[in-house]
Amino acid sequence: MNQKHILDKLTKDDYQRYAKHLILPEIQLIGQRRLQTAKILFIGAGGLASATLLYLVSSGLKNIGIVDDDIIELSNLQRQILYNETNIGSYKVDVAKRQLMKINSTSNITTHKCKLYGNNAEELIKLYDIVVDSTDNFQARFILSKVCKKLHKTHIYGAIGSFAGQISVFNYQGGLSYHEMYLPNKKQSTPGCSQEGVISVLPGLIGIMQATEIIKIITGAGKVLHEKMLAYNALQTSFKVLRLHPIQQQGEQIEIYDTRLETKNKQNIDIIEICQFYDYLNNNELSICLIDIRPDYEYQLSHLQNAISIPLISICEENIISSISIVAIQKQVIIYCNSIVRTHVASNLLQKQNIMHSILNMA
Repeated sequence: MNQKHILDKLTKDDYQRYAKHLILPEIQLIGQRRLQTAKILFIGAGGLASATLLYLVSSGLKNIGIVDDDIIELSNLQRQILYNETNIGSYKVDVAKRQLMKINSTSNITTHKCKLYGNNAEELIKLYDIVVDSTDNFQARFILSKVCKKLHKTHIYGAIGSFAGQISVFNYQGGLSYHEMYLPNKKQSTPGCSQEGVISVLPGLIGIMQATEIIKIITGAGKVLHEKMLAYNALQTSFKVLRLHPIQQQGEQIEIYDTRLETKNKQNIDIIEICQFYDYLNNNELSICLIDIRPDYEYQLSHLQNAISIPLISICEENIISSISIVAIQKQVIIYCNSIVRTHVASNLLQKQNIMHSILNMA
């Protein structure tokens, strides 16, 4: 793109509005024009999206899509700063569009009043360059991750819970995707939390960091947070960067995966695929007990619907094993985790106690 073409595309108002961007060596005219032409899709219009959208629209991103079918409730106002009391009962996407257009009337905001499902994900995502993960729905997150991988779209990940949050950039330049993620088995800085909830300011902080990564990616400024995850702990006022590894690059993981398949044949442990699991949920005659064996803080950030939290470290406790044994008599016990290592260990523990169970394949 030549300099004359850029000048033609920037109006007098643009020069005034984005003056502080234009004098930054990392952005200048070319970077600002890239911001104006980029296409960004938001999955979810809650707390994270509120902060991210406000700053991106203010920064000059004009082509934005928002996917959400939720209605604004009073309980949202504690952290979802796009909305106010007069908006209660209205659809989030409708109010978000009105509010954002007031900030930048030249914006092109497209609303998609629906949830993200396997049957609409590709049609929605293919229209955009970058997908912003602002959902607390575990199923939607896995769907968007796999579709982003297939369509070569960058996935801006963000998650919050209690006083802790995480951000990362997945599938950047063909890099690691969320559904391929392997978290190192180390003690994290985020404490466990037995109650669901979130401090009001946390979505704003994590959302702004998501917006920052988006601006960096579009303009080419700085280093992008990919192959890494930034974890923030508000109570400890700490930031920690964790290096991420794809499962297929872990020699130990591959060996354990092979062992798991062998175990399936010998011990009759079923491996359930995610699409098959959705069929189970729709079967009213099938009673399921879904157990999330990840640490508490991961469960608080996001989890599958109706899953109960029993971290791997707790499964070996006598009272927990006893409870699972009783449940397994009446229900189909299914365990899941984003780490095959943890899943394998948990399955072995249950097998030793002769507890019938299945494994949900999240890979």
